[in-house]
Amino acid sequence: MTGEMQSPDALISVIVPVYKAEQTLDRCVGSIVSQTYRNLEIILVDDGSPDDCPAMCDTWSVKDARIKVVHQKNGGVTKARNTGLACATGDLLAWVDSDDWIDQHYLDEMYQLLVESNADMAVSKKRVESNSACALVSDAEEIMQMHVLGRFGFELWRTLTKTEKYSNLQFQELKVGEDADMLMRVRSRCSRITVSHIQGYHYSINEQSSVHGVGIDSKLDWMRSQRMQEQYIAAHHPNLLGCAKYNRVYAFSLMLRGLRGADKNNAITELKKKLRRGIITALPALPWSLLNASEKREAMAALKVVVLG
Repeated sequence: MTGEMQSPDALISVIVPVYKAEQTLDRCVGSIVSQTYRNLEIILVDDGSPDDCPAMCDTWSVKDARIKVVHQKNGGVTKARNTGLACATGDLLAWVDSDDWIDQHYLDEMYQLLVESNADMAVSKKRVESNSACALVSDAEEIMQMHVLGRFGFELWRTLTKTEKYSNLQFQELKVGEDADMLMRVRSRCSRITVSHIQGYHYSINEQSSVHGVGIDSKLDWMRSQRMQEQYIAAHHPNLLGCAKYNRVYAFSLMLRGLRGADKNNAITELKKKLRRGIITALPALPWSLLNASEKREAMAALKVVVLG
């Protein structure tokens, strides 16, 4: 979609990767088809789910003509998202995970926010922090600074974005962290981003996630994602490399905390060493003058984690 203002009939493509979600899929899809914003293209990507999800997706497509179903061999969430991205024909793009759901007016409110702000991307809040008006960031360098520091968040599901900003992009082959990497590339193409207090997305917390859980492979993949993002920033926004180092410190300290209850073995011990080394080498490069009070506390907490374990 080109131009400064979306048409009143802008088509929103909603991509839903589906895998082992038979307990939550109906709630998820039901919340999307019930949106007050009606001009939707709903893409359900069945990633070779071994349960009843394939049949459930097909049933939904019969009920609602706006639903497209793609069945593919299991390849993980990255391939499922890339498939959905390739199938999307809408002017705008939104993401919903199959174990989550959205309020009835969520997409309508996000769309109105995007139009009123004449922005490339709208970002919802994880929680309502205030009833103040939305914040608009219209400086490209500030957009990337806020992204790298995590002030926009790294979750795809919080965003409604002009589809053109995803042009010729694909998710990297990562088990985790692929969404943060994609958002970095998409946001580097945005000239205006608006952030609101809108809270209409219900996210199901996964206690076994790559950051909070103790899975070694997922943490190694997250570290790989972090390196890729730092390399991108170094190549395209070198003046923000210190901000990227802060992001590493924050992410690695979270992973270290998640390993506190893990059984001690050689693999865990080596992983902890890598995480501590990553934090220690990044700390001297932190841009303290750019960090807010909360971010400074996080950096000091990371140092404490490294010292005390």
